[in-house]
Amino acid sequence: MKNYKRGEVAMEIKGNVVKDYMSGNTRMIFCDDDYINRTEEEETEIFNRVYQVAWECVFVLVEKGEEV
Repeated sequence: MKNYKRGEVAMEIKGNVVKDYMSGNTRMIFCDDDYINRTEEEETEIFNRVYQVAWECVFVLVEKGEEV
């Protein structure tokens, strides 16, 4: 497992990182272990995590006075 820092928060990456991409101040880390058959509940949980992280990014930009 690798640790990456997102803003002030350290993230633990469990999978094999296949792409680590920066676009401006945004870092996107793509792993090859997340695409497997999942139950509907697991897919919903993943969607909710992505949704939460996306909103965290919006809040950080708003706090900095940037346009969203």
